[in-house]
Amino acid sequence: MPFKKQYLLNLGLAFVLFYAGVDQIVHPLDWIGYIPSWSLLGQPAERVLLGHSIFAIILGVAFLINYKRRWVATVGVLFFFCITFANGISRSVFLITFRDVPLITTALYLALADE
Repeated sequence: MPFKKQYLLNLGLAFVLFYAGVDQIVHPLDWIGYIPSWSLLGQPAERVLLGHSIFAIILGVAFLINYKRRWVATVGVLFFFCITFANGISRSVFLITFRDVPLITTALYLALADE
């Protein structure tokens, strides 16, 4: 199977998702403050963060193995979009989340690109 250059984008997204997912499990106190209180739906923040972490790792694996690329990338777009805009786009929050905009556009490219 020939190497496809767009797989480099998959690797980049997989790395981000693995790193964030694993670090959230290992160091939850460093991440818990980023969860908006309205999104907890009565659940403890630790449980929501763990679910988020596991989902990020699974999504990272899917990008890594290039599983159903368009569907996974579409889910990635929604995932990164929600992370970026869940807390609003005030200057104080956007100082952190602006880095997620390229993740959205990378996942969007993978969702729309031809094989």
